[in-house]
Order: sequence, then C-alpha cells, then structure tokens
Amino acid sequence: MKPSVQADGPATSASGPFHFSSQTGLFLAALKMDFNFDVVTLAVPLAAVALGATPLQLGLLGALQRVLYMLVCPVTGHLSDQKGRKALALLGAVGFGVVCLGLAMASTIASLFWLVPGIGLALGLYWPALQGWLSDEVKSGGLGHSTRWFNVCWSLGSLAGMVGAGIFISVSHSLPFHVAALLTLVIVCVLTVTSQSEGQVRRRQQNDRSAAAAIDETPGERAQRYAALVSLFVAYVITGAFNTQFPKIATDLGYSPLLVAITMGFLPFVRTLGFGFLRPLIVQPDIRWTLAGAKLIQVVAVLPFLAAPVQLSFVGFSLLGIVSAVVFGLSQFLALKYPAKAGQRIGLHESFMIGGIMTGAVLSGFLTQSAGYSMTFACGGLLALLSLAARPALFFSAKGPKQQA
Repeated sequence: MKPSVQADGPATSASGPFHFSSQTGLFLAALKMDFNFDVVTLAVPLAAVALGATPLQLGLLGALQRVLYMLVCPVTGHLSDQKGRKALALLGAVGFGVVCLGLAMASTIASLFWLVPGIGLALGLYWPALQGWLSDEVKSGGLGHSTRWFNVCWSLGSLAGMVGAGIFISVSHSLPFHVAALLTLVIVCVLTVTSQSEGQVRRRQQNDRSAAAAIDETPGERAQRYAALVSLFVAYVITGAFNTQFPKIATDLGYSPLLVAITMGFLPFVRTLGFGFLRPLIVQPDIRWTLAGAKLIQVVAVLPFLAAPVQLSFVGFSLLGIVSAVVFGLSQFLALKYPAKAGQRIGLHESFMIGGIMTGAVLSGFLTQSAGYSMTFACGGLLALLSLAARPALFFSAKGPKQQA
C-alpha cells in the first residue's frame, strides 16, 4: 500500500501581530462551533414549545435542521477542494451567527420554520471546509494525531454545550441564541487570524492533474473508505433511534430529567475518551479487524436496552460511544488521507453521518408508535448484526490487487 501524502510542511504565518498556528486555530474553532450547535439544538425545540408547537411541528423542525446539511455537505466539500477552505469556513460561521440572531428574535412558529434550515446550510459550508483545511495543513504521517485532537475538541465542545444549554435556557429562551451568536463572532476572529498554507498536493492538482491522480487512494483504500462510510451510517441510525426514544421511555417510567441526561451523557463522554485513546486502532493500513470489532461491540450495546431499558442503559450508551468514536474516526481518517479530494470526501462522510441520525429518528418514531419500544431496540440489534456484512471486500473492484480485498 502506498504511503499517504499530506501537505508539505507547516503552515505559513498569518499576517499581523496576532495569529494562531493552523492546527490550534482549527481545534479551537471545532470546539466552539460544536458547543454552539448543541446549545442551539436543544434551544430550538424548547423555544418552539414555548411558542405552542405541536409534536409534528417539532419533528419537522428537527428534520429541517438536518436535511439541508445532509444535502449540501458533498457539494460544499467539493467546492472547498476547488476554491479553497478558509473563505467557505468563514462564510459558514458568519451565516450561523446571523441565523442565531434571527432565532433570538423569533416570535412565531412560522419564523422558526424559515430560520432553522439556515442552521444546516451554514454548518454545511463550515464543517467540510474546516476538516479539509485540517487535511491540507498536517505533515506527512501526522493526520492520525491531528484528527484525534480535532475530534476530542469538538466532542468536548458538544459535552459542554449540553450543560450550557440547560443553564442558559433556565434564564431565558433567547439567551442560548445570543450566546451562540457571540461565540460565533469569536470563531470568525479565530479563523481570520489562523494561518493557512496551500499544500503541495493542492498545487499539483491545479498545475498537473496527472500528478495529483498519482497520489490518490488505491482501489483497496477506496473499498475500505466505502465500508467505513456504510458502517458510519448504520451506527448513527442506531444511535439516532435510541437517543430519540430513550428520553420518552425513561420519563414514562418515572425517571427524572437529570437522570435521563446523565445516562445519555455516557455516550458523548465515552466517545470523547475514545477519540483520545483509540487512535492506534484508527490509523491502521488495514481496517478490517478494527471495523469488525466495533460492529461486534455495537451488537452487544443493544442488549442492555432490551434487558432493562433504564437501569442498565448507561452501559449501552457507553458502548455506543466506543462504536461512534471508532467508526467516525475511521471514516474521517480515510476521507482526509489525501488532501486533493479531502473536501469532497469529508462532505460525503458528514452527509452519511447526519443521514443516519435522521433515518434513525424517523424510523424509531414509526416503530415505537406501531409496535412499542422493544421493537425499536430489537430492530436496532438486527441492524447491528446486518452491518457485519459491510466488509471492505464487498466494495472492492475485481480489477484491483487481490491482497487489498
């Protein structure tokens, strides 16, 4: 297998007396934006409830927030490959801040429906460009280290956002949106002074397309990336379904909102630890055994929900956190491995992830409504078993070298 080729050396300094190194700025931007996202994600439905939204309207708002993100990520990722990362990331951050200001002033359900799709559009500009930027900046062989800390940062931001949302909402329904808008301004400042380099691969792509093609992924690497993508989608279908239905069943059984939040918080907590400590499993040249192990853990993770939906569910959420860290890390690493098409591929990665969450949320609603919670959890287990079939060999072209299958 040929070595991964990354950008040629460290980034050049930004002009002016204040600047961040590329990776420091990108890590901070990831942490702050996922903090914002979790704050807004919780604040939107609560604001809608305060304005008298029906359950159907709440579901539609949740879908609208995500569907545009799923659709635009592959497009904006490819655009960042062609036109550059920084401008798109800044545009996405500014757009998110504007939407947050609009949400803070929303006074009707209709205004929420006009504004919420802007969240998906803004983040669809932001995340593929930001992660493609990370791929451009790292030195050869350093992508695994960089993506580990990048993922730890955004996952920590997500954890903090969950806590912060509860605090801000207790003060005012509009305060979370004002806080998110203010932090978005900080993100814009951070990205503006973050250094940026045009990597060797991107220059070759512009000047010599044949040279860029020569350092692209092999058929075997492509097969592994597709297998990781499918596994990512399945993992987030299960996670989306369980996250959607668990609060309802736990509340029906008389458990407090605090206990529900703590129990579900095991998933992002363990996911963050996984990003920090499971890097050696993610940067392997052959991902077959790592992927198979993650999917076996996924099967086991369903069992606590079937046996005791509340009492042992923290175990299930913890195991799903491990699965999330591994499959997300594998898919992300393979998407960013070659900077020439990193934006396009990471856009597809983001689209598969959010598509899984949406699919899980919708399907779990239909299943639970028609057949009960046990059927939802049982179908999650069946899907986990079926995902074991998503092996790299399944996506491998017969024309490629046999040893990669």
